Amino acid sequence: ALSMLLMFLSVLVSARAHAIPCAAAFLLAKLAVYLLIGFALLSLMQRANPAWLTPLAKWLLTGVGAALAGLNLYDAAKARKGQLGAMKNQLPQGLRGKLHRAIAGLTGKRVLVPASAALGAVVAAGEFLCSGQLYLATLLSQAGSPGGAFSVTAYCAAFLIPSAVLAAAVVGGGSAQGVSAFMARHIVGAKVAAAVAMAVTESRAMTI
Repeated sequence: ALSMLLMFLSVLVSARAHAIPCAAAFLLAKLAVYLLIGFALLSLMQRANPAWLTPLAKWLLTGVGAALAGLNLYDAAKARKGQLGAMKNQLPQGLRGKLHRAIAGLTGKRVLVPASAALGAVVAAGEFLCSGQLYLATLLSQAGSPGGAFSVTAYCAAFLIPSAVLAAAVVGGGSAQGVSAFMARHIVGAKVAAAVAMAVTESRAMTI
């Protein structure tokens, strides 16, 4: 998620485009996509919820979450050795290439803000392949809660806070390369934190 954002911001800054409205459109489109997915799935879970669905979903999500937590720890070990290219828990290479080409082609668009919003929506849909398991576990834990809608909204907003902070840093005059180097230096801690977050969220979903 953050690597895609950094490339997007680099293109905007290098092209001297309207970086602030374009970055805002990109992030708001991502928020809209995640809210749309969240509310659609939450509504489906609340309306069509046979007795076998919840326990089956819990066990499936727990298994997937445990595997992803293990992958993050594997990635942390590889990153600690400086083998960033060997990390497994990231967007598939083919999808990353397509998104990179779409971002690089943004500079040729005359309607930058709408194009940035469309790109943000596409990137969010692609990122859901990586972050969706944790999101689904969160939705499952809120399926029977009267405050489920608020929790989903708060989750999506919190999910975008790191991206918003990076966007503000780069658009405000920072270097995308410098931010990328900072992320690379702290990738081990980020991967361990992701593994812990997945383990905690999956455990919480299993207790609901």
